[in-house]
Amino acid sequence: MSWIPGIVAAIGDEYEVRGIGFGNCPFGNISVTVALAPNDGPRCDVVHKTIYKSISEIGPDLLIVSDVEAGIDRTGMVGEAVQTTWATGYTDALTRVTVESVVVLSPPPVAVAPDVCATPRSLPGDCVSELRGGWKMKARIEGASAAQAGAKFVDTSEWFCSGDSCPMFAAGMIIRTDGMHLTAQYSTSLAPELRAALEPADHE
Repeated sequence: MSWIPGIVAAIGDEYEVRGIGFGNCPFGNISVTVALAPNDGPRCDVVHKTIYKSISEIGPDLLIVSDVEAGIDRTGMVGEAVQTTWATGYTDALTRVTVESVVVLSPPPVAVAPDVCATPRSLPGDCVSELRGGWKMKARIEGASAAQAGAKFVDTSEWFCSGDSCPMFAAGMIIRTDGMHLTAQYSTSLAPELRAALEPADHE
């Protein structure tokens, strides 16, 4: 949901922007286990149907989808099993929603939180994180699912990282409020990138 300020700044003059989401629940039709919130797994299984139905009932001109990087770690699977499960569930979800134009944004990469790295004794390098292999795997899977479902996939890694190095600051702004959610200021600053990413889907 931290994409919302940027999306509103990018296309809010042309669209009424609505956000739909449930904490800890991926967009994909995938069962998850949340260690710190054990009731969320079963709740997500029920919520998925509600999300897909709500999207279809609203009938948006454009659907923008994004999941946090950590979601794929909550399947309880590894290796080929998690890749197959995430791909199947994501493709299933994208084909369930009856929206003509769909854009899938790769999520902001998980990185060190500001309150962890910014200390009186920290160095600039302490606030730089590495783009994880899990993020790349998730992006690769979702890109393939998007292509299969006729949706557009946008690799956003360059908006947050230089190569595999992902800093906490960019252009004088703090990028994340914690390890994964964007600050409203940085999200809004991405309006030009978001508009460019969304325009092709808008005019197809």
